[in-house]
Amino acid sequence: MNSPTPSDPRALAHRLTTVGHALHHRLFAQLHDSGIHPKTLLLLSAVDGRIDAPWVLDRLARGGKRVTALADRGWIARSGDGEGDRWSLTDEGRALLDGVDAERAALLADVPAEHLANLTAALDALAST
Repeated sequence: MNSPTPSDPRALAHRLTTVGHALHHRLFAQLHDSGIHPKTLLLLSAVDGRIDAPWVLDRLARGGKRVTALADRGWIARSGDGEGDRWSLTDEGRALLDGVDAERAALLADVPAEHLANLTAALDALAST
């Protein structure tokens, strides 16, 4: 039986799916071990500006149980003069987010930076076709 060549789109799709699932499960396990829900991470990242997600900022402006819980845990605080108040990360919230980012970076620590750069460029090229 012939094994697929590296340029076989089916083999590449299979590898991408396998790697995607593995990374997803590792990231989810890290969050679970830290007691952090993925939506919590999304909100904290949007507050800090680490991701550009206007729809999340709209959600923060509306408030709700999840936003209140973040404030109650001391991870975010209101800043402003009453009108146009904004949320910002507290030192505790920033430390939490920095810790999650460090854990995520550790997942790829064994892959040389040059390989990651080449992989990212190749994936970007595939996505644009």
